[in-house]
Amino acid sequence: MEWQSWTANVVEELILATQSFESPPSKENITKSLNLVIDKVAENNAAAFSRLTGVPRNSLWMWQSTKTLPELNILLKICYELEISLVEFLAPKNLVTKSFTKISQKYLQLSRTPRVSPKVFDQHKVRDALLAILAANEEPPPTMEEVAKRLGHHNRTISRHFPDLCSAISAKCHDYNKACRLKSIEKLCDDVREIVLSFNAQGIYPTKARVCELITNPGCFRYKQIRAAFNDARREIGL
Repeated sequence: MEWQSWTANVVEELILATQSFESPPSKENITKSLNLVIDKVAENNAAAFSRLTGVPRNSLWMWQSTKTLPELNILLKICYELEISLVEFLAPKNLVTKSFTKISQKYLQLSRTPRVSPKVFDQHKVRDALLAILAANEEPPPTMEEVAKRLGHHNRTISRHFPDLCSAISAKCHDYNKACRLKSIEKLCDDVREIVLSFNAQGIYPTKARVCELITNPGCFRYKQIRAAFNDARREIGL
């Protein structure tokens, strides 16, 4: 709401001010204003100014070279962060004495924040870690995403250096999950048989709906093994 109200007031001010303009704002003046505020706010550091305003760095560089001009909504965004009006921005001489206190403080905080250096990719250590994970009997075995997180490197980076080891880790995880799924299905098959036999012993006709009311996973009948177990159990009691 604050942004919308501010934008409406600033655009209205611009419309009124254009009536007194001798000529439309020049491309050179807009570039001059942009270079001036980048210098005053971020010590001529376009990358830092980009982070402060949320404007893409490549766009700033294009505008600084006067090859293109920013769209109105981008100029509004910059002015909003600078706490100035569009009319002020379009006149470079008005910006010389501006302090831009709030955004300048943000820049100081940004420049004081220590940057985390990218972790060095030690191929020997990563290879040893991958081999150790493959040899371990960890249950469940980790996925490659989890392995990458443990090692502090991107999954794609590790895979690029050790495609075979990464494939082996993924296969181990896949096989484990498949075995667990089959084991779960086998357990459900036994449960279905016991329920059918129990119904028969109580004189209750064993329908699929009744079995589903007692089974731990009612959706299990989508598996053909479960349906086969149900039909086998019914045949076992002569149905």
